[in-house]
Amino acid sequence: MGAGDDFPGVFRAEPALVAVFFAEEAVFEAVFFTGTAFFPFVRAAFFGADGFFTVLEPVFTVTAFFFAIVAAFLTVLEPVFTADFRAGPFLGAVALFGTGALLGADAFFRATVFFAAVLGFCFTAFITSPLFCTKLCLVNRIIPYFHAYAYYFFEKSPRLSYTYNMRLIHKLKKFRIHSRNSLTLVLGFTMLCMTPLFAAETDHLASFSDPSRIWGNGTERVIEEAYRACFRMRIIGGKVINIRMPFAENNERDTLSETGWEFLGGGKGNPAMLWPAIEAILDSEDFSRYVQTLSDGNEQVIIFDIAAQSWDSSRDLFDIARMKAGSYRGLPHRPYVFATGKGIEETDVYNYLYCIGLAGMDCSGFVWHVLSYIARQGGLDLGRALSRSLGVRRGGDPAWYVGTSFFNSKSSHIIPVTDRISELHPADIILFRGLDGAMAHSAVIQSIDFNKGIIRYLQSTDEAPLSERGVHESFIYFDPANPHAALSDPEIRWTQQRQAPFPGEKASPFSDDGERYRAFGELGGGRVVRLRLLVPLIEKMQR
Repeated sequence: MGAGDDFPGVFRAEPALVAVFFAEEAVFEAVFFTGTAFFPFVRAAFFGADGFFTVLEPVFTVTAFFFAIVAAFLTVLEPVFTADFRAGPFLGAVALFGTGALLGADAFFRATVFFAAVLGFCFTAFITSPLFCTKLCLVNRIIPYFHAYAYYFFEKSPRLSYTYNMRLIHKLKKFRIHSRNSLTLVLGFTMLCMTPLFAAETDHLASFSDPSRIWGNGTERVIEEAYRACFRMRIIGGKVINIRMPFAENNERDTLSETGWEFLGGGKGNPAMLWPAIEAILDSEDFSRYVQTLSDGNEQVIIFDIAAQSWDSSRDLFDIARMKAGSYRGLPHRPYVFATGKGIEETDVYNYLYCIGLAGMDCSGFVWHVLSYIARQGGLDLGRALSRSLGVRRGGDPAWYVGTSFFNSKSSHIIPVTDRISELHPADIILFRGLDGAMAHSAVIQSIDFNKGIIRYLQSTDEAPLSERGVHESFIYFDPANPHAALSDPEIRWTQQRQAPFPGEKASPFSDDGERYRAFGELGGGRVVRLRLLVPLIEKMQR
């Protein structure tokens, strides 16, 4: 009895359905191979040319390897794979755990997610296939595990056996179908081929997250690490939100409020102390209600009450119209914020953490965090070393005693630095004057690129564009051919814009940091200083 007799009607009565099956399988396999081929192009759309080339080379390499292995399996080991259904899952499992063993848990997780997505796609496609609803027993060739399910509908469905598989294979060879497990083979080999891609992606992200990749192993890297400690990523309202450490300064907005308030840590807390509190705030029921309100699809005005640590939502058409027209009704301690109702944004998270959570760092608190981090990397406890000079009481936190006034003092720990660019170094502190002419703001230099003419400095302030409020980076551009220019020179370009903390509030009289640094020239304008205790540590790091 020939193979065709084992399957009444399969090859004689239903040739059209058989043809449809072959076409369907070809489409699925083409999807897998095409998806693998276009992976680097899709990745390039998100990560740019660098991401494209880091993946393209492994693709060409594994493609050749793929076809060589496929040929070997289908010619030498074909009976093994036609004997049962374990081939594809086995290859997939080998690829997953091999990825984990060679590349670590992160790569294993990425590979597992990819494999689950592909498997789910295939499962959904096949159970919704018209073939599944016909009397064709070929459905058992596609997914033998569904044999019992198919037998319920098709009483004459043949038993699955080695003989059945082999006869089907021989009958279908002229259609270039080499194995009833071709789908699982594609799954398994796709995983094997994607393993180098997971490796490339993991290596790329690992190198990106390592500051030394860009900044080397000197002071610039250490400062960058301290800066990055002020950021977290979190999924909120279905969006990936980049949370930056908010700005927080006591007594800044309580002029018209009957009651005052204090920020957590007085604006002098470090990230290790602040982040657990911030995470707890973001996990609260009140914040969940805040997210839902901002996502209800209705335009509204969010009214914060900082003193009461509360908020409310107004859908009054007049309130909304006033906000859109620029007629701001908020007070320093009661900011008004217009919301579209289309979901929470990064700026909304900042508003909540600042107004309700009362968590963040003021300018000198952030500078102290950076300087303390540098000192710890060099084996020095900066707080203990300066506690006597700062007048710290027993059991007190030195951070509470460090402000811009200390950096501007005549203390022997402070070294005045000529603000010529050629004299500047990473970890130098830039001081800015306030509206009354007194020093009121501080920032720290992270790096100076004398080849490109760029100074990168870091600061914490809320007088900045909405998306930059809190801890952020800023830049100064100068002519590399003239490194002896001073920061106060007109040709030096400061790009950091200064804007109102909340739209509608009175903006800063200084349009940018450069204008603020050059202000009050009769008093000397801004200045640059250096912390003496860090000088030998920084010199050692730079070697």
